[in-house]
Amino acid sequence: ELSITYAPVIEAWETVPGDVATLTVPGDPDGFPSFDLTAKTAEAFAAGPVPTYASPTPITFEWTPAEEPGSRMSVTLQYFLNQQAEHVYCELVDDGTHTLPADWVDGYRAAGGKSAFFRRDRITTATVGSATMLISSTFSVNAATPDLSTEELRGPVRGTPISR
Repeated sequence: ELSITYAPVIEAWETVPGDVATLTVPGDPDGFPSFDLTAKTAEAFAAGPVPTYASPTPITFEWTPAEEPGSRMSVTLQYFLNQQAEHVYCELVDDGTHTLPADWVDGYRAAGGKSAFFRRDRITTATVGSATMLISSTFSVNAATPDLSTEELRGPVRGTPISR
């Protein structure tokens, strides 16, 4: 079985988040025909803060959901505990909210230095004949990580809502 890998001359190009991008593939006379691959890029979004509360409170985080299907959200909570780098990594449905159980975030909650990183990924795949091509785009946001563990809790705990 013959396999030809095609990579455009440019590694990446600038696009506006949420726009439609077109990649023109000139083809290969010994491999596959020329064609255009059109894809929506990852939309910009806002992420609410990822607060930490006294245990055993879960952590809820929120972000602006995708405008249309076809993307996923990755959230990474990074922290240092006992001089060891740790993280909680989640791949989520891009619907705008997710809650982590309290015991999943005990290390994050206890850490002095922490950060929260959100990334929207959009991948479009097209097959022409025996050729499979894809366009991948991402948009990333760092979220605030306030420590609210010393505040008295009243009612359900939720992240700061953001416009949808």
